[in-house]
Amino acid sequence: MTRNTIKKILTVIASFILVTSLGGVHTAYATNVSTIDMDMLYNTLIVGDMSYATSLYYQGTIDAYMATDADGIEIYVPDDPKGGTGTGVGIYRQDNLIAENYQYGVYTIYYGEFVNFNRHGNGSIFKSYKDSSYTFTRSFYGIWADDYPNGQGNESSTREMFGEYKSVSEKSGMYIKYAFTGIDNNMTSYFGTSGGREGISTNSYPYVNGYAEGTVSWTVQDAGKPLESGSYQMLGGYLVNDRTDEYFASHSANDYDPQTMVIAAWAEQNNYYIPESKVEPRSYDYSDFMALK
Repeated sequence: MTRNTIKKILTVIASFILVTSLGGVHTAYATNVSTIDMDMLYNTLIVGDMSYATSLYYQGTIDAYMATDADGIEIYVPDDPKGGTGTGVGIYRQDNLIAENYQYGVYTIYYGEFVNFNRHGNGSIFKSYKDSSYTFTRSFYGIWADDYPNGQGNESSTREMFGEYKSVSEKSGMYIKYAFTGIDNNMTSYFGTSGGREGISTNSYPYVNGYAEGTVSWTVQDAGKPLESGSYQMLGGYLVNDRTDEYFASHSANDYDPQTMVIAAWAEQNNYYIPESKVEPRSYDYSDFMALK
């Protein structure tokens, strides 16, 4: 891993010398889209400048740079390049995303503290995607231990389909490996071109040990209509309180507790009823988006 870093830094230096000799100094990402300047990545992120990191996603640079990296991990700790302890940057690939959900990004950039090349201490991760009609950005800042989020953290994600909708999610709480305990607040704005809908909807989900648990609140504000709002209780990822007509009209059967949702009369009247065997508890597993390993 360290050997790969040194080799690629030497490649950057050689590319820089060549470009300089041909006609002046240029930014690293303007010279060769298959090369990442890890030092530049570190120095821009240390001052909170995301422009270089973002450009690596939008230009396809990360894909090209990491294509030949056998373990899918590239770590650069400038003050301790051999021991990997201190503040640095890393790029991480999660192979199971390559075929499943490419638009959300196969690679994640990490900036923060390392101990023996493991993310440990304060750190943040970032990924982004953009094409002609869709953008996606996800970021996380919090406490890490043994290469996983382990402690208080805050996560933000934005999805936008141009001219149709924009969805923003903010999560805050305790991250212990795959088990999140905290609050997930979501707001989606609709622009009237997706099924004719126009307005804003919100919901707030509490999670305990990775499963929705507690009072879920929601609002729907469609253009020209009164504000609608409501709440219901979740336990272990399943709905447990009484189900109102407003809730039936506003939510998917996927959210219903299979132990209490089997009401013959209701099932006969709703052709989108889903059998018990297909209902899953509402849970939150962030590992697919964070590329933890």
